[in-house]
Amino acid sequence: MANQIFSDEYLVRQTGLVEGEIVAEISPIYARTSLAITESDGLYTLPDDIREIDGVTWKGKRLFPIDREEAIIRDKNFLTNEAEPIYYLRSFDNLFEIRFFPIPNETIAAAGSSDSLFNQDIIEARVIVSYWKNTPTSTNTISIPPYISNNLLKSGVLSRAFRKEGRGQKIEAADYYERQYLRLIDKYRTVKSRMFGYKTKNIGFNGIMINKKKVFPHLPLDFLAENGLRPRLLNEDGTPLLTENGQFIYTE
Repeated sequence: MANQIFSDEYLVRQTGLVEGEIVAEISPIYARTSLAITESDGLYTLPDDIREIDGVTWKGKRLFPIDREEAIIRDKNFLTNEAEPIYYLRSFDNLFEIRFFPIPNETIAAAGSSDSLFNQDIIEARVIVSYWKNTPTSTNTISIPPYISNNLLKSGVLSRAFRKEGRGQKIEAADYYERQYLRLIDKYRTVKSRMFGYKTKNIGFNGIMINKKKVFPHLPLDFLAENGLRPRLLNEDGTPLLTENGQFIYTE
């Protein structure tokens, strides 16, 4: 029977360190929270472990992220007008607060502690924020989804273990597992950014914004009608419908 090179205590300690490093690198922990909404109140506090917002739903309807400038363009009274919200934006002064636009015109209770925020009936009755979590700093345990941890943790821990001075040190093996670890980190970061990064604002540690989504210009609501313009007709594939002379065709 072969002797154990690395103690269980050492491997557990390295596992905890690698877990924290993985979470800091790609923020893989997904969570949802339910907000208690009060009529005529548009500002609400987000969880203090939030890193990125994945999405917000209002009684099952998806809300769209905008920034302050776009909100003002759409409605200069966006801080006072009340209706069912269509958009959400980050607070101007605190990145751990969210503001709904228009201001909610009804009161909605938060989901109960035993309610599943993935249940369709709960989603259609509550206001839910889906988000990616920061590394927990108040506990000694970190939860990483199995689809990430299975290979990534192994590579990270073995890279550290084989690089440790003393019995069992194998630099060639350490380099091999380090290359695997870095490749997998890059892979998961790329996949995640393609799936979620384009529609979120990224918040780093201590509430510092480290990346900002692209904001595309939008015309004010009813801009076409107010200016006597008509939208173009489109083909099924989204291309403009043209006359025989190559002119655009507009709605009546």
